[in-house]
Amino acid sequence: MGHYLIVLFVSLTSASASAQNRPKYNDAHIVEIMTVTDHGEIELAKLAKNKSSNAEIDTYADHMVTDHSENLRELARLAGVKGVGSAVTAKS
Repeated sequence: MGHYLIVLFVSLTSASASAQNRPKYNDAHIVEIMTVTDHGEIELAKLAKNKSSNAEIDTYADHMVTDHSENLRELARLAGVKGVGSAVTAKS
């Protein structure tokens, strides 16, 4: 999952000639968006697990919490490398 974050981070921060009309996001914006998204996925997975009695859903929810928590740890590392000082936390 860490490779996915790196690719997403690089592609969102790279300038492109065809992207002239798109909003320009800086590193801090991207970190904030990705942090909110990962925390949202973790919360939704926990909700699904709490509401479901299906073992497959429980397993999938556990997988989502694990993967998105890993994403948050990697995002915090990348934010540190990029010097954007974020409030990324890997709570799960």
